[in-house]
Amino acid sequence: MLQALQPSQRKVLDARNNLAEFYVLARLGTSLEKLDHAGGAPSPYKCEKCGGAMLYRISKNGFFLSCTGYPECDGTKPVDKQGKPTLRVVLKYAHGGQPVIRELQRVSSPGLRKYVGCGEIPRVRNGLGMAILSTSQGVMSDQQARKSNTGGELLAFVW
Repeated sequence: MLQALQPSQRKVLDARNNLAEFYVLARLGTSLEKLDHAGGAPSPYKCEKCGGAMLYRISKNGFFLSCTGYPECDGTKPVDKQGKPTLRVVLKYAHGGQPVIRELQRVSSPGLRKYVGCGEIPRVRNGLGMAILSTSQGVMSDQQARKSNTGGELLAFVW
């Protein structure tokens, strides 16, 4: 069949074959890279349940962090595409189906940042709500910031 084609048509066909081989090899390389992490690659993160080290592992849904103390400790965390843990928010409802969180109020905005010191962290709804702060040690609640004696940017109030 190649003999019946013009030289320019042969070049196009060769280019297509080379491109197809390249994509097959690229997919194979990605798969092999994922298999290297199947046994667990070390991570800088600690388990919130037991304080042990966490490993990057892979499942059918992608990468996640798993505690090295498994099966005694079943601590896991989902990760994003950069391998950093993601924040999962689970809403809580009262017995009558009413949401426990009534309101979320944003305090700091890109145009007007609001910073507070550790002694200036406000109590929300007389302690029934919480403030969310971005500190040098990460995002934390008002109670955690007071406990660690840390101030920062006041992001939001939740009650």
